[in-house]
Amino acid sequence: MGSNGVREKKVVELVIMMDTTGSMESSIEMCKQHAKSLARMSKMAIPTDFDMKVGFISYKDHGDQGQLELIQFTRDEESLDRFIQGLKASGGGDAPEDVVGGLKAAVEQLNWSGSTRLLVHFADYPCHGREFHNEVDDTYPRLCPHGVKPQTLLAQLAGLGVDYYFVKVIPQHTDMMVAKFKEAHARIFESMHVNEFKADFLTAMLGALSRSMGVRPLTGEALAARLAQARAR
Repeated sequence: MGSNGVREKKVVELVIMMDTTGSMESSIEMCKQHAKSLARMSKMAIPTDFDMKVGFISYKDHGDQGQLELIQFTRDEESLDRFIQGLKASGGGDAPEDVVGGLKAAVEQLNWSGSTRLLVHFADYPCHGREFHNEVDDTYPRLCPHGVKPQTLLAQLAGLGVDYYFVKVIPQHTDMMVAKFKEAHARIFESMHVNEFKADFLTAMLGALSRSMGVRPLTGEALAARLAQARAR
């Protein structure tokens, strides 16, 4: 209970992390729309005794302009929409990208405090390091300039209680990385293809959100009714 005797709402924190390098040019508008829908519809669909805040991390590659951009957890949907809409696909030289920089920001720069914590990651290419891919071109085949392996950061995210959902844009480029990431992350770790994500967006992602929250997922008429109630509030 709060100091005024009113039961305080449990807080869900969702961060969306997205590769915004040039290779994403053909997919970025679709991914941005998915991200905005995810933020908006998740707030509508969660039970009324939960509150929700959303953050965003955009990453590119080492040396790129705008290599990392971040918006802290917020309830302000308009500022989040403006941030997402302003993202452009640019930069990136070799095939792998600065995934580690994005993960590092999620661990070190976000103010995690909620009872349910999720990270949803959109990417078409893997992180640097030969153990994570079979790409021919990798400027940093052993260890990226951050000096830390992604496994270390994934373990730290798991320690923070963050569930990790990976959205594959080009699976053949990221499958090897995803398998390695799953080994390093001790909590819920799931992946899905961006096209499947598009075909049944609410069912797939809101089901994932419900699992992380530990509540029964809404489907069909129940989901439609909850969304209608939320829009009326």
